[in-house]
Amino acid sequence: MRNSIQYDRGEERRGEERRGEERRGYALCALAGVLFSLYYVTNAFMVFLFFLAVLELAVTLWINARFGLRSIEEIVLTLALPITGVNPRLVLSLSKRVLSSFLITGIYVCLLLWSSREREAERSVAYLGLLVFSPALFLGVNAYYGRRLGLFSKSRHEYTSLYEERYRRVEAEDVVFDAKNNVILILAESLEETFNDEELFGKKIMPGLFSLREKNLSFYGYKQVSGTSATISAMTAYLFGLPLFLPFDINRYGFFSDLFLPSAGSLLEILEKHGYDVFFFAGYDTNFAGGKNIFNTHLKRPNIRDLPYFKEQSRGVPLELRGWGMPDFKLFEAVKRHFSSMKERPFFAIIKTSDTHAPEGGFFERLISEEWGDYRDSLAESDWIVSDFVRWTQEQDFAANTTVIVLGDHLAMTSKVGGISMPDDREIYNVFINPASTFNIDKINKNTQRRAYAAFDLAPTLLESAGGKLPEGRYGLGTSLFRSHLSTLLETKGERYYNTEAQKKSVLYQSFFFPRV
Repeated sequence: MRNSIQYDRGEERRGEERRGEERRGYALCALAGVLFSLYYVTNAFMVFLFFLAVLELAVTLWINARFGLRSIEEIVLTLALPITGVNPRLVLSLSKRVLSSFLITGIYVCLLLWSSREREAERSVAYLGLLVFSPALFLGVNAYYGRRLGLFSKSRHEYTSLYEERYRRVEAEDVVFDAKNNVILILAESLEETFNDEELFGKKIMPGLFSLREKNLSFYGYKQVSGTSATISAMTAYLFGLPLFLPFDINRYGFFSDLFLPSAGSLLEILEKHGYDVFFFAGYDTNFAGGKNIFNTHLKRPNIRDLPYFKEQSRGVPLELRGWGMPDFKLFEAVKRHFSSMKERPFFAIIKTSDTHAPEGGFFERLISEEWGDYRDSLAESDWIVSDFVRWTQEQDFAANTTVIVLGDHLAMTSKVGGISMPDDREIYNVFINPASTFNIDKINKNTQRRAYAAFDLAPTLLESAGGKLPEGRYGLGTSLFRSHLSTLLETKGERYYNTEAQKKSVLYQSFFFPRV
């Protein structure tokens, strides 16, 4: 009996030992599974990091090659704003860079697998290389371009009093119109003073537009500053007297809604309340970058004549479309037809060109003889189209009481034109033809041909060129250039001060993104 009990206890102990060994075995298997999974997850994550680094590098090099290395606010604008209507050639070109990133990553993985296919030592070296090289490449790319773009600037986390001190909101009832000139504002894509540099290019690329300044008013010294270096931000400066910076926590500010700076005053409300019909003409889809939202938000009667409008008016007849949409010469033909049937109400018409969008532009009708075979041909053709349209306006019945203004929207987004490096000191083109301002134009021409000013100074200047008189000669952050006795922000504080302060946080500026209560 005792032997039987001892035997049973022995069997029980051996059973416990076997079960213990089984549990340890299961635990070791589970640990091996976790380590095995961790090994492959780590490898997959490192490959993903490598892909992200290659993608970032490819896209950044693409941006640099096509547009020059841009500022962080331009990149945020590009990524955040709607891209409906973007030139399909740009999409195709960028898609090639994305595909090349996948291809490079695939080749890298294949090389790793090939190098570690036989020996354990080689496999360990390959794994260590993946573990070290991928995060190093990722961090290196981000650190280098983050530093160059100012992403790590302390000023982005600081607050400024710039807007609280300099911003001037002017209501319609505060503006007095001595005259109500019609205004035709041509926003010429990428038009800058550099294209008149004969020493740089051997001849003037755009002689027609630059000859307009000999008999008309032009303000020299127009600098591109932070927050005004893209079309949508330049339009914001021209119409609101403000730069455009999208907060990094953009959703909080409602910018993805259909409202565009709903709490910021604009020239549009002032002009409309004083009886102006406001028009916006463009050959592309103005949903791109939210441009249409400016007019829909700030006008009760928005008159937008863009690609969707012209398609609807064509009644099924195919339009001639190239690049961004309608070629500029077709757009100006449509504008001429519109002006020929204008009513008696004063009008403020904005015409946005697009054929000269850098870096390649568009060269469509051979309206000039091709000379260079590159972007300069697009510039020369645009010069002919715009100059011809300006001449046409001077021959119309409304010419006597119409102000024609040609403004570049920003500097050309390229570091080279025709293989020639662009200089560092570049300025944006402008000319004012027949401004209605009651200020002494001859005195302005003599004393203020060269000033230090930016895009937001053109907001009050545009309003006063139509015949309006601002109570203090200021609007938004801008100072009317017709007021030669008033200093601009850049003349008072300097360009470096503005570029530093404007990018800082501001309670007032951030409030512009919310509807007024």
